[in-house]
Amino acid sequence: MKKFLALMLLLLLAFYPSVKAQSPAASPEAVFDTLWEMFDQRYALFPAKSIDWQKLHDVYRPRIVSGMTEEELFVVLTDMLSHLNDNHVILLAQSLGRDFSAGYIGPYMEDMGFEGALQFLQQHPLPVRYFKNAPRTLEKSVFQYGWVDRDVGYIHFIGFQAAVSNAAAMDSILQDFSSARALIVDVRYNSGGDDRVGKIIADRFADKRRLYMVTRDKSGPRYDDFREPRYWHVDPASRTFTRPTILLANRFSVSAAENFVLAMRVLPHVTVVGDFTSGCFADMAWFDLPNGWRCSYSRNYFVDYEDRCWEGIGVPPDIMIRGANPEGDTDHAFEVALALLQNGGPSPQDESASAAAARVSLVEILSQELENEDYADAYKSYERIRGNLNPVSSYLSARELNALGYRLISQDRLGDALNVFKLYVENFPEDANAHDSLGEAYMLNDDNKRAIASYRKSLELDPDNQNAVKILFKLQNK
Repeated sequence: MKKFLALMLLLLLAFYPSVKAQSPAASPEAVFDTLWEMFDQRYALFPAKSIDWQKLHDVYRPRIVSGMTEEELFVVLTDMLSHLNDNHVILLAQSLGRDFSAGYIGPYMEDMGFEGALQFLQQHPLPVRYFKNAPRTLEKSVFQYGWVDRDVGYIHFIGFQAAVSNAAAMDSILQDFSSARALIVDVRYNSGGDDRVGKIIADRFADKRRLYMVTRDKSGPRYDDFREPRYWHVDPASRTFTRPTILLANRFSVSAAENFVLAMRVLPHVTVVGDFTSGCFADMAWFDLPNGWRCSYSRNYFVDYEDRCWEGIGVPPDIMIRGANPEGDTDHAFEVALALLQNGGPSPQDESASAAAARVSLVEILSQELENEDYADAYKSYERIRGNLNPVSSYLSARELNALGYRLISQDRLGDALNVFKLYVENFPEDANAHDSLGEAYMLNDDNKRAIASYRKSLELDPDNQNAVKILFKLQNK
């Protein structure tokens, strides 16, 4: 599954999308109706936030009148969107030179402008005087680290960008801190990025496999239309640090940084110190309004391993320090964290529930069996292993089945890929993508009759599947 690298509000602003010139023909009514309807069908968090979007329509739609100014229209739209309390809800009105975010970061964007807010959220917060020696940096200053006591190390990073280079940077830093008794990891002023990179970093602190997050993508126009869940685990990396660790976070820990906090807080040796995080977790998507403005929305739903949704709230710390922001040359939150570690560190927390909640991917099992066997033998082994698992502790993912099938195609194992896609359809018969993928496998195996049937079924389930339309035209006109 692709994750927007600009998940975090202001990191996305660094790649500010081009905006079309405003169309004078676009009426205020059309702009309002387009925005409201797009959110009504695509916004993923109405149930989580108990928001009655229709009632908000009834309140704000009467304020839209023909001939109102752009400024007046902007005020009505942002007044309505502000109820969502979501950093990932953004309205860009280039023709006005105004921009809006519905979440905690909104006022900072308005006061500082795009570049100023971006720089604000990508600063290393710890005053240099706290380091024993000059701090070092890696990855173009994304990472800053150094010793802050004789045997206590400190790491701060401003975002989650490149998986390979970020993993290498963390391995290098942990090598330098191999003699450390404890670490302070700081994600204050972290602009987010890619959750997969956050997992990679959290894996470097994992003691065992633990479930920390479950995500669901919006799949249809109804408020409860969601795809299958995706389970996120921390898994110990080849190099790990499992000694006392304090994680510093605050309201400027945004998006992927918040999901990183979810990952770290399930580790017994990690204590979160600071303030609540910013309160936006989901991925975001964009659409254009008729007058050339652009708007974004949260397109999926994130919960922690106990099914708690922190959207609009933020992840709570274990030890609360309001604000947890450095003031001048003083960083009270850091001083508390260091003092805790100097006095033996917080006691390990009981996080047995996160380990008990860990789930086994059945597709991973099948994939491992397919490494050395053909599909028939691999499936027998898969069925035997699955039968010995507690159904609650395992899951079958449509997304993973699809990825496995295409990986087999890339390895020229077309027969095995066909069988994987058959398994996909068998378990997810109402998934249009399953039939689309099966159709492609039949086509690659020179069975055009069955390919046509599969593509027709996919198109029946999803009339907007233009790929199926295109392939069917080719197959039927051979």
